[in-house]
Amino acid sequence: MAFNLEAIISVVDRSSAKLGRIARSMDITGRSVSALGGTVSMLNAGLAAVGGTYAAVVKPLQLASDAEQASIAFETMLGSATKAQKFLTELTDYANSTPFELPELRDSSKRLLAFGFAADKILPILTGVGNAAAGLGLGGEGVDRITMALGQMRAKSKVSGEEMMQLTEAGIPAWEILAKKMNVSTAEVMKMSEKGLIPANAAINALIEGMNEKFPDMMQKQSKSLAGLYSTMKDTFNSKILTKWGQGLATALKPRFDRLVTWIDNNKATIDQWGASLKYAANEGMDAVIRKFESGFSYIKTHFLDNPAFQKLKTFESKINFIFNDVMKTFNTWWAAEGKSKLESIASVATKTLVDAISTKSDDFAAAGLKIGAAIGSGMWTGISDSKAGKLMRKISPDWAENLMSGNTNIGDAAVDYLVPDWTPFIGDAGKPKNKHAGGLSSVPYNGYAAELHKGERVLTKAEADGYSGRSSNGVTVNVYGGMQVRQESDIAAVAKQLAHLITANEGARSVG
Repeated sequence: MAFNLEAIISVVDRSSAKLGRIARSMDITGRSVSALGGTVSMLNAGLAAVGGTYAAVVKPLQLASDAEQASIAFETMLGSATKAQKFLTELTDYANSTPFELPELRDSSKRLLAFGFAADKILPILTGVGNAAAGLGLGGEGVDRITMALGQMRAKSKVSGEEMMQLTEAGIPAWEILAKKMNVSTAEVMKMSEKGLIPANAAINALIEGMNEKFPDMMQKQSKSLAGLYSTMKDTFNSKILTKWGQGLATALKPRFDRLVTWIDNNKATIDQWGASLKYAANEGMDAVIRKFESGFSYIKTHFLDNPAFQKLKTFESKINFIFNDVMKTFNTWWAAEGKSKLESIASVATKTLVDAISTKSDDFAAAGLKIGAAIGSGMWTGISDSKAGKLMRKISPDWAENLMSGNTNIGDAAVDYLVPDWTPFIGDAGKPKNKHAGGLSSVPYNGYAAELHKGERVLTKAEADGYSGRSSNGVTVNVYGGMQVRQESDIAAVAKQLAHLITANEGARSVG
């Protein structure tokens, strides 16, 4: 029977407010946070990739597309592509020198052209409007509001209180400016406006002139501020670099898109079939997911929510034990019925596939291993040869490396000859010491003295030698070859007795002889 542990915990969470505390005591929360951290890291990496794609591809293509749409719009409004291109070039340069961005000024220009203003009047109007908006801190939104009011005024061909109120609300003293230009009072201007006696064109020119006087060179001043400088850099970069980059991308993409659109037009039946297949797949997939949730909820409802045995449990710990016992029972049933065999089968197939894949490539692996091993060995040998020890061995035997690799032991003799040249006076042709003292040696001349010994000879210890030479302080020692020794004065009688015995024996032997 299939089961869903997450669904079980979720529903029990709804039925018991203590689940959060037990979850924390079981360190579930910690593991969840750790998993969430990994997910966030993966998400950050994904977002970084998306951000890079947007900056390098999407944004440039969007700027190029906006420029293309603007070009089409201005070509329609001005009547020719040449006029449109000339106007857009001037507008781009103008935008780069102001705190306003090109897209905002393009929209305002299209609005003014739509209201009937001549193309050569657009930039002068935008200069007055821009100075007012910059001086009042209205930004691009202020430019839109002011140009909208002026456009509506021109569309009516007269000054009306509605548009003058829009300008006043934006912060422009429109009645005051108009009255001053007409040399009348504000009240008189308002009355003339009510009667429709003030023509729009004259009023607009007066208002633009008044804006420049009221807010002189405010765009230039704003363009030197931090926000203005940033806007200028951004606008220049977008219009001069990113837009050009996007146009290059578009030039490469448009023919491909054109062919794709043509293919779509010629394969509508196939595309409809794909859509139907995706619709069916989406329906089946979502239905399967919902059925799983329904099955899980039904299991939880039957075994826990509507189970009297579960409801009678008083403590949360006992409820948790009940749930996990039920889960383990279900798991053990599944494991005994099919789970174990399924996992073993999967493991067997995976292992066999891996082993077969490795076996088919074993020769390649072996060859690669030999190459790697040879390279490492060669590098180590070069390192030894170039070391101080290697240089010393070349002095001892120029062919030491070849002799060592071939097992030739002559290198040892060469090393001895090189390192111990002082042995030569004491070593004969046969490799034996030259000093032979069969007749005896009164004193060893120096430490390390080499001499040849003979069978039956005896080497004295230093103490014996000292006694023999009379240097001992422990009395008199007499060495008699034949095995008798006198080490102190009390032994003289015994030695004499023994000598007498030997002499007597020798004399007896001669008599018999």
